[in-house]
Amino acid sequence: MDDLGRHIAVQCKHFIGGDGGSVGQPVAQYLFGGAHAIQPAALPILVTNGKFTGSAKAWSGERHRVLLIGREELARWS
Repeated sequence: MDDLGRHIAVQCKHFIGGDGGSVGQPVAQYLFGGAHAIQPAALPILVTNGKFTGSAKAWSGERHRVLLIGREELARWS
């Protein structure tokens, strides 16, 4: 749970080398559905060392459905 009391559901996608892999909208939708089936107020977070497709970014950004953490964010964190 986060500081606001929301359950957090995290899914990680790793690609060898990082640059060659992209995570698409179906993965984000699957995570969203699974997280909200368990807890409707859950915060789904999708993490990858690759990139996200444009459709994944657009769909996830609508109503802040899924928080996307990609290669650039991971580099800043490390």
